[in-house]
Amino acid sequence: MTIPLGLRRSAVLDKVIFYFEKALKLSLYFREVRETLDVFGLSGPEDNMEMIRQIKNEVRRLCKKSVIAAKVVMYEQELEKYERKVRLLVQTVASNEAKF
Repeated sequence: MTIPLGLRRSAVLDKVIFYFEKALKLSLYFREVRETLDVFGLSGPEDNMEMIRQIKNEVRRLCKKSVIAAKVVMYEQELEKYERKVRLLVQTVASNEAKF
C-alpha cells in the first residue's frame, strides 16, 4: 500500500479512525431520531416516500403543455366573464345616475 503525500501510516490510520467514529456517531444519531419519532407516533422520511412519489407524478401531470394551455384558456374565459359583469355594472350605475 502506498501512502499519499508522504503521510505516515499512523496519520492515515488516525484519519480512518476519525471518519469511522464520525460515521458511527451519525448512525447512532439517526437511530435515536428514529426511536424518538416512533415514541411520538410520527413517521420518518422513508415513510413519506409514497406521498413524495405521488406529488412528483401530479406535478409532472400538471406541468404538461396541454394542461397549462387548458388552464390559461379557462382563466381567460373567466376574466372575460368578469369584465362583462363590470361593464354591465358600470353601464347600470351610469344610467341610474343619468336618471337623477
